[in-house]
Amino acid sequence: ARAAVKAAHTLERAQRHAGVKEDIYERALDRNARIGEGMEDKAKDLQDEAEDKIERYFDTVEGRSEPLEDDARKEAAKHLAAERGAVHGAKKQAVEEAEKVRAAAKKAAAEAKAEAKAAKAKEAADAAEPTEAAPEAKHDTKATDDTKAK
Repeated sequence: ARAAVKAAHTLERAQRHAGVKEDIYERALDRNARIGEGMEDKAKDLQDEAEDKIERYFDTVEGRSEPLEDDARKEAAKHLAAERGAVHGAKKQAVEEAEKVRAAAKKAAAEAKAEAKAAKAKEAADAAEPTEAAPEAKHDTKATDDTKAK
């Protein structure tokens, strides 16, 4: 459109230099300028219309997508809450199991300690017994010797 107005002015200058009557090239200039300005106005109107259509389109898309986004966020929040609950439950169960294992280990350690103490006491008792049993053993051997002598 601007090019048409510029071309109209160029034509007017060329006609003036060529010696065309002033009223003829001015009428042609006015007509060509009006056509160019009309084209500029039409181009601006079309541009405004296109921008309005684009804006309405994106408003429509946004209007449709926002509820979907909201639903997706809500669904994601539900899943997140469920996952957090599952993790919390798993942690709680793991802690309970660990406590059971610790208690069993503590009990086993106490039993092992008691068994070791009992074994040590038995060893001490067994070690003390032969000194008392030694005179009897001499006595038994003497009795055996006496029976042999007869």
